[in-house]
Amino acid sequence: MKHLHLLRKAIVIALWIGLFSAPMGVLAGEKLFLTGAEAGADDNYYTFIGMVAPLGDDNLGNGWVQRYWVDFLGYTYYTNQRIKAQAVGVEGMLGYQKSGPSAWGGLYAGLRYNNTWLEPDDPGNNTRGEHVWVKSRLEGGMDLAEKWKLSGIASYTFGADSFWVRTRLLYRLNQDLSTGPEAIHMGDPSYRAWQFGWVVTGFELLPDVRVGVKAGARITEGADVEGLVGIELVKIF
Repeated sequence: MKHLHLLRKAIVIALWIGLFSAPMGVLAGEKLFLTGAEAGADDNYYTFIGMVAPLGDDNLGNGWVQRYWVDFLGYTYYTNQRIKAQAVGVEGMLGYQKSGPSAWGGLYAGLRYNNTWLEPDDPGNNTRGEHVWVKSRLEGGMDLAEKWKLSGIASYTFGADSFWVRTRLLYRLNQDLSTGPEAIHMGDPSYRAWQFGWVVTGFELLPDVRVGVKAGARITEGADVEGLVGIELVKIF
């Protein structure tokens, strides 16, 4: 119950930031709303809700942007015993995006509040408990050929010494749908995991709402390989 209370509190904080800053003129132009979840066996899961919006008169893809994010995750790792971890996080970041005819990129920096619970406790894990850390994020993509696109995201959280890296190679099936492989590497000093899967993205659920799905395998250091599935939703408003 304590975990659910803190998760609800984090979501309220993020929604307050996103909704109540709009009347003050901070949010301008198109905004990007993102949410999704993925789950595997062995108590591994990740859910998120986020928003990216331009600052002032800038636009998404070209200029300064702000990024707000709330996530809730669970994972397991192994020392001399099995440790179950759960964490809730809230992020606020500023970034700069630039795009051209065949490539785009963005660089962000900001703060992340994180609260991690471990069962049983692991005093050697420096992510346990409540922290506020500096976080950076780099993302970009490019057209490799007429229907192929390569994209990547890399983030690093200072203090926690944690990282998350994703690469996707997508083939455009038609104007909306794309599909292709995905590879993810993540971890911190106590934990390492790799994910490999296949993505299909671009399903039009509603006007300006796109959905993607994926399935694959997860390899956690010191544990067995497990399957995973995920879903992502993106809306421009």
